[in-house]
Amino acid sequence: MGRKRGIHRPTPRARKLVKYLVAGKSHAEAAILAGYSPKHAAQSAYQALECLSKSFPQLMDEAGLTDVAFIKKYLLPLMSAKRTIYFPHKGKVRDKRVVAALDTRLGALELACKLKGSFAPVRTESHSRAITTIILDVPRPPRPGPNGEMPPTTIEVQPSSNGHKPQKPE
Repeated sequence: MGRKRGIHRPTPRARKLVKYLVAGKSHAEAAILAGYSPKHAAQSAYQALECLSKSFPQLMDEAGLTDVAFIKKYLLPLMSAKRTIYFPHKGKVRDKRVVAALDTRLGALELACKLKGSFAPVRTESHSRAITTIILDVPRPPRPGPNGEMPPTTIEVQPSSNGHKPQKPE
């Protein structure tokens, strides 16, 4: 019986990689321990995890955890989770109340969305280099320089156009 087209099962190395990552190893350490080449080990780990993340929803469906089954069996019961809060006074419980377990509900919803890939990918913002001028106007007594001259009261700073080399005075 052949492999189903489009479904990629995790390889033994990928399983070891996940095991070492869960144990707290870095991507590079986990990849080397799992049997990937030490040359560019972190890149190998990243690529293996990308393949696993793409095939995970398919594996869940194959295991019987379809979207409908997941919602009916697991998500709906968690969305109605309740918590009992006890109110003690002088060592004895005087009152108790049943309230919605909002943190459990939120955690279940986030986990469901992460597993099914419903979250939008995280965008990284590029930071541009900027020059910030800080002007301190602190009253202090003027001090003469080493030649007895008074120092200038302001210093003008001109940003360079290319960001690296200072501009030559014109």
